[in-house]
Amino acid sequence: MPDLNEIVVIQRDDEIKQWYCLRIMVCKPGEKNALCKEDSIRIWFPQSKKVVTHASVEGFISATFKVEKGEIVYIVDEGCILSFTYTHYLRHRFQNKPTAIREAMKKYPGFYLQPTVYHPRVSY
Repeated sequence: MPDLNEIVVIQRDDEIKQWYCLRIMVCKPGEKNALCKEDSIRIWFPQSKKVVTHASVEGFISATFKVEKGEIVYIVDEGCILSFTYTHYLRHRFQNKPTAIREAMKKYPGFYLQPTVYHPRVSY
């Protein structure tokens, strides 16, 4: 099961089942450092039974969501649990970063988890 900062790369057509998810993003891979192609983004809102694309909002009744080979499934909310029928590749979200940043993340694995509000460190 993927975690919050992990991306699932679909290897064959599949159906997703979800638990405790508010929204799930599905898209085709983008070019260079872009995570997704803009016109391929679909966001599934299981609670409100809607699928939002770049051009429309559609009602969606099914409890499972179909994905195609080559698409990316990305969890937006913490605590979301996804279940797949088949095995797929799993990669970390920050693999899209430039090489220098990836090297820094290997050296300091928690540095990107800093608080969003700047707070100076206090020296004791």
